[in-house]
Amino acid sequence: MSFLLVLFGSELYLALLFALYFAYLRYIILKNREFFIEVEPYRFFYYGLTVIGFLSFLGYLLVRKLAKNVYYFYAYLVIIFIAVLGFRYLYKSKFTRDWTYGVVEEVKGELVRIDVHDDIRANVKPGKYWVESAEDVEVGDIVKVLVEERIFRSSIPKRILEVHKAKPPSSETSTEPKAESESSSSK
Repeated sequence: MSFLLVLFGSELYLALLFALYFAYLRYIILKNREFFIEVEPYRFFYYGLTVIGFLSFLGYLLVRKLAKNVYYFYAYLVIIFIAVLGFRYLYKSKFTRDWTYGVVEEVKGELVRIDVHDDIRANVKPGKYWVESAEDVEVGDIVKVLVEERIFRSSIPKRILEVHKAKPPSSETSTEPKAESESSSSK
């Protein structure tokens, strides 16, 4: 047993660290599940990155022990690069979409400033963006926005596809009977 620990001590330490981190990541995702609209894309993304990170460190430790010359390291880097591109392709084919949601903050003619939260499926960073307005929008409306994909960079919102009118909170709705119902009941 001690012979294995001497030969593969750093690998075992890395595996233990990976197991602890993976358990922590799983706990965080499960604990905050209600904050995600869809939890599966986030779970797939973070689990995938964690596994790729673990395998890349483990691979480096093994290549360092077995490498006879520098070409082993070059091959290792190419393999990791291919793994990352493969993961990116798999994620994009399974979860990517070309739209996101935002909240209208300001309207100026044909342009609308929206606030967008982080959307991993649309690859949009959180922030405020000016987009083209396709319909009549008001401040506070929730809008579905088309995003423009950029290669190896975050996507940017471009124009509004749909408008979901903001409903007033129940405390602001009138509890008074409608004028039509009063006039029809008094006749």
